[in-house]
Amino acid sequence: MVHRREVLSGPEDWGSSVVVKRFLPQPEGRRAAMGWRREVTGLRHLRGTPRLLATDEEAQVLVMEDLGAHPTLADVLLRADGETAWRHTVTWAGVLGGSVVADRDALEQARRGLGTELLAEDRAWQVDLPRRGVDRLVEVAGLRSGRAAAAQARDVVDQLQHDTGRRVLGPGDACPDNAVVSPTGIRLLDLEGAGVRHLAFDAAYAAEPFSTC
Repeated sequence: MVHRREVLSGPEDWGSSVVVKRFLPQPEGRRAAMGWRREVTGLRHLRGTPRLLATDEEAQVLVMEDLGAHPTLADVLLRADGETAWRHTVTWAGVLGGSVVADRDALEQARRGLGTELLAEDRAWQVDLPRRGVDRLVEVAGLRSGRAAAAQARDVVDQLQHDTGRRVLGPGDACPDNAVVSPTGIRLLDLEGAGVRHLAFDAAYAAEPFSTC
């Protein structure tokens, strides 16, 4: 649940309003790669996101900077102005790339914030989902060379899993609905999918784009 609330008393740099987000209790892993700890970790470490102002872990509530009532990238894409849509999409890709965290110390802090269960969940879906997706494409398309292509894709996934030197913390779900076009630039919201993974996953997301939408 997300609400905009007026600030009646608080630090001056909070501004006149904040955004309060509450996560409803649910077992870990019930929603793949989503949750309270991911959002908090993303807000603490990723660039181009709202400032994290306060948290209550027991209630699973967080308070963040209010970016204002600006359009999202999705709003821009649905308009008739193709040139503006393209320009903002290119900007979005740059913001997505700039948001990831590769610094060793910051990455270790992010791992501690996520905890062992979520890190294990990350590793599992990074192997399982690409393989299932490729197998499904082969099944639906009925490609003559589908089995060979699927095997090649699975090999790439395995290579990424073993390439531990290019791990980053990324937002996970940078859909157009989660990208606010503010006067100061595009800002990324809804970081429930933030996690540690190979940089190639975020690069592929920008190139596709919008595979989680």
